[in-house]
Amino acid sequence: MLIGARYALVLLLVLALSLNSFGIGIGMFRDEVAFEPNLNVNIQAFVNNNMGGDIRVRLVADGLLAEYVTLSDEFLDIPAGQRKSFSFNLKLPATIPPGRNRIDIGAEEYPASSSGGITSITSVFKDFYIVGPYKGKYLQVEFPSPDVFLGKEASFKVDITHLGDEPIDRVSGSVTIFKESFDGPEVITLPLSTISNLEPKETRTAYATWKIGNLTVGDYAANATLFYDNTFRHAGVTFRVGDFSLRLINYTSTAVNSGIQRLDFEVESFWNERVDGVYGEFFLDNIVIRATPISIGPWGRGKLTMYLDTSLLQLKRFESALKLYYKSREFSYHTPLTIIPKPLELSPSKLSPVMLVLIGVAFLTIINMAVALIYFWRRNTNGPKRSKQTRRTPKPARKK
Repeated sequence: MLIGARYALVLLLVLALSLNSFGIGIGMFRDEVAFEPNLNVNIQAFVNNNMGGDIRVRLVADGLLAEYVTLSDEFLDIPAGQRKSFSFNLKLPATIPPGRNRIDIGAEEYPASSSGGITSITSVFKDFYIVGPYKGKYLQVEFPSPDVFLGKEASFKVDITHLGDEPIDRVSGSVTIFKESFDGPEVITLPLSTISNLEPKETRTAYATWKIGNLTVGDYAANATLFYDNTFRHAGVTFRVGDFSLRLINYTSTAVNSGIQRLDFEVESFWNERVDGVYGEFFLDNIVIRATPISIGPWGRGKLTMYLDTSLLQLKRFESALKLYYKSREFSYHTPLTIIPKPLELSPSKLSPVMLVLIGVAFLTIINMAVALIYFWRRNTNGPKRSKQTRRTPKPARKK
């Protein structure tokens, strides 16, 4: 018992300490700089205290280039629910490794929390990057996901940043579209606009346009290939081709003949943007009811809800219909509704206690009788058979 209680205490302590780690937040107004030889720059940052009490934190810097960071303060005293600002100075050498060099700027609770023999340090870190140049010619490629709509011209853009230290005379390329995924069938290859005279640290954008014709809505993938000085780079992205259409995918098809009943109509959007003001009208003979307008997110689903009084309707199938309205568009759907009788319910609350006792006794009696009948039947069937002749046992002779 003592061991189990100790394990439980440790578990609760670990859980409490892990929750505390969300009580400190750190942020900065700039999280990346491009390298320059002997760069000297100050970066502003801050620490939030959401712990519920006053705290002291120690500021730290960690990483390959942390030695070039000087923090403005060693400790910060932060009242509960408050924020304290600080800064750090970055003084770089003449050269650094190429690529995105990360420095972790952090805040650690000081002194460390201790309870039950367990010591914990609550801390939080924020990534800061120094982008070092590559030798020669090197491109960083970003390919954001495009918005593509059926029947409209689509524009693909590829952002190109030169991270090398030598100019690039010419960058050309293409974008290849695939159905569903990169392993799917190829749809089309589009030429990218050519970029000339790209300087180090410069960012330019190449464009490709697609006049969408007979195409189905759904998932697609695009692969951008860039060529420069006998070198190539790839970047891929997935996207959806949307159509400004909503479709009814499910609805209430039966309702009980008992007062006000709820009818639901589930609608799916195939549009890449939010659709507002979607509503519907339900028609059943001379009855018309209307749903409150809703909004459906990009490629999302929404539910139109209406209420129908079925108490005076016949028990049969009605050839009802739904009209769906959005953005000056109207679509009709055949939505038959079958009215069914209310199921019979035997409520125990309507039976008196005496009746409940009698029902219970009768039930038990029937069970006991059934068990007795089975017992005697099996005994008569499987028991030993007796002889029809009886044998008398002779009496012992009397002694004279």
